[in-house]
Amino acid sequence: MRNWLRQVARSQPLTASIPGFVLIFVSWLVTWIRLDFPGLVEENYGLMQFLAREVLANDALAGLTNLHMQPPLLYVLAALDLALTPQSHAFLAIVFLAMTLAALFFTVDTLRLVGSPFWLQVSSGVLFALLPATVVYSLWSYNTTPTLFGASLATWGIARMKPKPVLGSSCSALGVVTLVLTRSAFLWVFAVLWIGVLVFMMLRNGGDRKSRIVGVAPLVVVVLVVLEAQLHYVSRFGLSTMSSWSGQNLAKALVQSGELSLPSESGWKPHTCHASLVETLREG
Repeated sequence: MRNWLRQVARSQPLTASIPGFVLIFVSWLVTWIRLDFPGLVEENYGLMQFLAREVLANDALAGLTNLHMQPPLLYVLAALDLALTPQSHAFLAIVFLAMTLAALFFTVDTLRLVGSPFWLQVSSGVLFALLPATVVYSLWSYNTTPTLFGASLATWGIARMKPKPVLGSSCSALGVVTLVLTRSAFLWVFAVLWIGVLVFMMLRNGGDRKSRIVGVAPLVVVVLVVLEAQLHYVSRFGLSTMSSWSGQNLAKALVQSGELSLPSESGWKPHTCHASLVETLREG
């Protein structure tokens, strides 16, 4: 019986994920039916860190090119949702569910690739599915689930590099791009360093010369995409990250710790981001 389970796990990578898939889908479906999902999505547009619904619906490109508070990927998905399913928001529901199921598979299959026993693979998927936060966050159209997807894909790609170096490194790089373009905590420096390690691994263990070149090429493209996105934030907003929240949080910490004192008079032009920041910090 044990040998049979091992053979099944090796020949069918999805097998260990099936129990978790079923649990997540059933829990998600029951919650989605009882939840006012469209209303929950609409509430997000009232949060100060979200682009306005009218902007994304009427001129998404202008909104995205002028976005400075957060990286753009979440708002690209929101714009597509408003273009395809503006009332039901079914596009976001399906995309976030798919990301959650994919994250479960990446987690379980990473254990398979590193040689974990079949029972541990199945158990990890079941526990992942039973965590209340798994389904809760899959029904919240914020950056938590895309971050989960990107992190699990980046990790799975590393594990996948041993049998298939090109596929594994490319998937890992795609996961890192998802993280950088979704969550401001993952700076462009993180992506460059991660992909630099992938390039080193490809050049060292990527097979013959042709295979190494094929494997490195998409990694170079990914780095260029990340740097180009960051260059937009530098040239348009003078930001060294993809979020002006980073500077706000730093300024708030310095003021509250007493390391930074605010000027009595603001030297910034009225109605600018800098003047607004100073005024907000002064008011606490």
